[in-house]
Amino acid sequence: MMKSIILCEGKTDLILFSYYLYKVCGWKSLDKKEHKADKKRLANRLSTMKTSYDNQAYSWYFNNDDILCIYAVGSNSLIVDGLQQIEETGTIETFLLNCRKDINASEKLLVENCNSFVNEQDSNYYVHTQYLSQRGIKPKTKLGVYFAIVSPNRTYDEGSRILESVPWEEYVNFRDTFELLNGI
Repeated sequence: MMKSIILCEGKTDLILFSYYLYKVCGWKSLDKKEHKADKKRLANRLSTMKTSYDNQAYSWYFNNDDILCIYAVGSNSLIVDGLQQIEETGTIETFLLNCRKDINASEKLLVENCNSFVNEQDSNYYVHTQYLSQRGIKPKTKLGVYFAIVSPNRTYDEGSRILESVPWEEYVNFRDTFELLNGI
């Protein structure tokens, strides 16, 4: 269940890409009457792209459960505008989480809850300044939280390396708590 986008310069490009994908790769237009049922089936995965100029256009296609948008942004100077309209702008981590949301409603809810948790933590001044202020770290944290839930054993493997790198012996509370181990 892949969701992809092709950004191109103009409507001619859109038509040529559409033609090629239909004839060679088996993609079908969701705008055709004969695919009305497929459009309804895939409706929750389709996004509405904003067209501000007459020379902009977009079309959605499908191939089995995969969907694809071809978006003619209008000119090469409007590519940035086209990029700003994708699922979200950002990182590979955001892209991966958005792909996971496409699996089913439960997976979508899980991803959204993980994202909300990180956003909530980021609103805490201490957490933001100590852990989440570095550019690009929030998407990585969101993906990390997701993996901590769906694969806690693998997360612990990495976590154990982190635990071992902290000089715990320098902390009084740690030493006091584990003092009885000195007698072994």
